[in-house]
Order: sequence, then C-alpha cells, then structure tokens
Amino acid sequence: MSFTRRRFLQGTLAAGAVATVPSFYINKVLAQDQTLRIYAWAGYFTDEMLADFTEKTGIRATFTPYGTNDELMNSLRASDGSGFDVIMPTVDRVPGYLDYDLVQPLDESRINWNGALDSAIEGSRVGGVVDGKRYFAPSDWGTEAITWHRRFADVDRANLSYADLWNPDHGQGVTVRGHSALVGIGLWLEREGRLPFPMLDSYKSEEAMRANFDVIVEEAAKHKHMLAQFWDTENEAQAAFRTNGAIIGQTWDSTAFRLQQEGEDIAYGAPKEGALA
Repeated sequence: MSFTRRRFLQGTLAAGAVATVPSFYINKVLAQDQTLRIYAWAGYFTDEMLADFTEKTGIRATFTPYGTNDELMNSLRASDGSGFDVIMPTVDRVPGYLDYDLVQPLDESRINWNGALDSAIEGSRVGGVVDGKRYFAPSDWGTEAITWHRRFADVDRANLSYADLWNPDHGQGVTVRGHSALVGIGLWLEREGRLPFPMLDSYKSEEAMRANFDVIVEEAAKHKHMLAQFWDTENEAQAAFRTNGAIIGQTWDSTAFRLQQEGEDIAYGAPKEGALA
C-alpha cells in the first residue's frame, strides 16, 4: 500500500516518533527507499536517535526543527499538510489541525505505550482526543512553570504560585508566553475560587471557555504594565533574563537549566497549582 505524504502525515500524527514508530512493523526490504520526515521542536532529536531508528527499521529518518507552534501550523497550512510525516504539536493545539483537515486519528492498537507516564496519557486526552478519537500520543515532554532570579525576585519556593509572577515588587520584570500565561493565571484564579467553571472545563465547552477567559483576560490586563518581554522561542525566553530585564517568568524548564549552566543565579519550580506539560 502506498501513501501520499499528506496521507502518511494524517495517519501518524503523534507527540513524536518514539511513541508511534515502534508500533509499526515495516519490512526492511520494502522500507529501503522510504524516508520518515520528522518535524519537531528544536533539540528533540539527535543524530544518534535517528541512526538508531534506521538501524531498527531500515527506514531513513530526517529531522527538521521548528521553534514555535505557530511556525509548525503555518508551514503545514502552506503545504496543505504535505512535506512531513510526523509532527509534534503542543496538545492544546491539536484541535486546530482538525479544523484544517491536516490530521487523522491514530490507531491506538498500534501505539507502544511502554515508557509513557500514565498521567501523560490521561492528561493528553484533553485536546488530544476529539469526539472519542485520539490524534495525539505523548512521548517527549518537559514542563513550563516559574523561573526566577534568586537575587532579585521575591519568591517563597515553599508556597510558589502563578500569582507570584504578578507581585508588584517585581516591577517591569516579568516575561511570559502570551497564551500559556493566560492558562497560568486561570489556574491561580481557579485555586482562589474566582472562576465560574473549573479551568479544565474551558477545553470542553465554549460556554466554559468564554466565561472563564473573560475573567482571566480581565485579570491579565491589570498586570500588563509589569511585562518586560513576551517570548515565543527558547532563545527569546533566555534573552529576557540575559539582556531585557526579566527577573521572573513563566518559561520552559530548559530556559532555567540553560541559564544555570551559564552561571546565572536562576531557580525553577512548579507552583502549587501545578506545572504545565
């Protein structure tokens, strides 16, 4: 059976090749002229991983990195879903790919779940499972939580909260990613009983989404003067701390780890509301 690039992409969307590829049995003789084209977050695949995949399957694999969800979506829309076979969108973006008919559901009987956290599998149902069909399988994940400069940010690690980002003492020293910052604010407001619906219900019904985000956006607007910089990519998040005056932010764990490696007095922690993953 032959697959167009579009159809192969539609049949194999996952959070990474690791979760789906071992579940496909492909005869090495038939696979010799095939190439699996992976489009994923920068840093997610190494040459050694691709070589190991080729050794085990006989299929050549290539890796093209992207830096943001928007870059991924725009590339696929421009090519009508062709050009890549496996992509790694953030789970909450998956329904958008359905809107443009870019993906098809996974055959869960062919997914190797070994090594995947049960909580990640269950958590990925919100966004990754639509109308009872799974379009997303977690395999490679990090966290997004709070990064702060120990010398300049007023943070009690034992009681860390997304609310700490908006402590007036931090002045214009906050860096966040626009859409996920709203989620962080929502989790903070939910913990304080200030949302009309549970935060998770925002992704289950339009009514809950509108009601919750009316409150969330109103709260966010109160603190916009505190922003040193928005970030979209890893490099932008790091630059916010290095050169643009940020002393606290909602970032990926990799941002903090890289700054620590450079000798910056940076800490990273999950707030009481929970890290994003």
